[in-house]
Amino acid sequence: MDELLKIIDKIISGGIVTFLLVLVFLLVQNPDRAEKLKELLLLPWFRFFRIGVRQYVSSTVSYATTTFLKQQVNGLISSAAPVKLRIRWVNSPKDPALHRDGSLVLFLRETNDQSRNILSATQVALPRVICAMIRSRMLPVISQAIDLTLLKKLADSLGKHALPVYQKYFLDPGIAEHPSLPELFKQLVELDSNGIFVPVFLEELNLLGDYLHASGDTADKTIEIMDFLKYLLAEAHRDIQEEIPLDHFSRQFKVGIVLLAISTRMKREGLAPYVKRVDQKIRLGCDSIYVIAYSGASQFFQRLLRLLEGDNRISLSKRVEVKCSDKSSQVPSKKSIALFQRTAFLADTSYADRIRASEIRVGEFYEGEVLDVSDENALVDIRGINAIIYKSECSWQSVTTCSATLLPKQRYQFRVKHIDTNRSFLELTLRDPARDPWKSPHLPSVGESIDVTLTQANQYSFLGMYRDGIEIVIPRTELSWDILSPPRDDVLLNTTQRIIIFESINESRSLKGSIRRLTEDPWPQIHKKLPKGTELHAIVAEVTPHFVRVNLPGGLQGIIPKEAMTDAGYEYQDFTINVVLGQGLDVVVTKVFLEKRKIRLNLKRNLANR
Repeated sequence: MDELLKIIDKIISGGIVTFLLVLVFLLVQNPDRAEKLKELLLLPWFRFFRIGVRQYVSSTVSYATTTFLKQQVNGLISSAAPVKLRIRWVNSPKDPALHRDGSLVLFLRETNDQSRNILSATQVALPRVICAMIRSRMLPVISQAIDLTLLKKLADSLGKHALPVYQKYFLDPGIAEHPSLPELFKQLVELDSNGIFVPVFLEELNLLGDYLHASGDTADKTIEIMDFLKYLLAEAHRDIQEEIPLDHFSRQFKVGIVLLAISTRMKREGLAPYVKRVDQKIRLGCDSIYVIAYSGASQFFQRLLRLLEGDNRISLSKRVEVKCSDKSSQVPSKKSIALFQRTAFLADTSYADRIRASEIRVGEFYEGEVLDVSDENALVDIRGINAIIYKSECSWQSVTTCSATLLPKQRYQFRVKHIDTNRSFLELTLRDPARDPWKSPHLPSVGESIDVTLTQANQYSFLGMYRDGIEIVIPRTELSWDILSPPRDDVLLNTTQRIIIFESINESRSLKGSIRRLTEDPWPQIHKKLPKGTELHAIVAEVTPHFVRVNLPGGLQGIIPKEAMTDAGYEYQDFTINVVLGQGLDVVVTKVFLEKRKIRLNLKRNLANR
């Protein structure tokens, strides 16, 4: 502190020239400080005289948003482009800013606390600057969960006063819009607590989005993304010394992880075992290899990185340090993460020679022995060459794990699907073209009604089995027009249901069916019968921290948001405790959402008190 005071004293004694020189030096070193300086200069005028309100708000919001993206998001993603936000006020529809590429329109509030403005600006910017290319290829709920997790990071950095603002204006409305969001949001927060949400999960999504955009692939990748998330959650949940799968192979993700922690083996055997693991991952075809060091292993981490940088088959894309939770002590810790990516054109040339010598060709069948089986893939020996088969290639029908079809040390007839000599990669399949269900004469067309047996279910859809092994996907949103209380899984599974085909895509070999489209959509009539202000008597069916779901006359259901409950008086402040199932409530319709098929309600007493 004494040294700092001496420096400040010298700057002051040097006069205006010294001050200006120091100011220029700081701005050259970091141009973003200009907005921060502008904010500090405007602060007293804003606080005491309410002068320069808009300039103060724009400087505060743009600096906070840009700093957050630069330090906690884009700065941790090697494949993300740098971004800087500038905010200007627009007073006319003819303003050139409204017609300029890269301009976004948002509403800012002239308040003392800028938390909501900062969060709002960031929320609008995130879909354009983070994983922008992949968002159209996954369910909207995943995109929203990603943004809410990033906004939570921002709210945490703004201070405790920002958390209630985040909860009320961002998290609660998001959950109300997507009832399936809480569990996914919880999983992403777990990744973030573990330090791998941004530098690993978002990094891979960003890389995948760029690849799909370049290749013109527009197919939905939700299932692959959720499988990848499941793989990363295993690392986040891992206990000390617990053995978990550290490689993830699918058509979209080829990722390997090397974990470093203080251990007797590290001290006893040095770098050799870890270099061998990296070599194995390169040969297996990992496109991304993450070396992750826990606290205490930083020196070993540096030694390993120096050695790996000499391997011309891979290149170091980034090296970052992130905060994470320490399970052993429950205190914040740090984790070092390095990303190595395969250099395809420098891969082992001997692999191509081995393929030619083995006379292995794409499309041909070969007998192979299963060496190892995991849930997502299996390692197979084909004429002395390691090959891989993914879960999706184990059968023409959907399987939950590779082990449902393949057993270790057993031999099967595999067909070679793809040979990549650059990546030393041989992909197999058990799908015999002669038994392709897509070539069946019974393949249904769009608009055709058929009977299917529902055999599987996940959080997004049901799987229906038709003749000749033809599978039909029935999204959960297509089960019933009542999205608040759809049929239960145990009622539908293993039953035969009548459906209508509403989508058929040859490229992805995808058929989608619907149960609800066999009947007329009742919501236009509901919208007419329940105009705003309609008074009803409701019965409580479900109480959550974010809303109360009630049964309405005519077999309908509606939602009373958290804000409507807490505005209703003292006894409703703790509505999760005081409101019980079966309780009657007098409600008023505030809006019927046709697209979301949802009825939003308010308590009648709230309107009477206005």
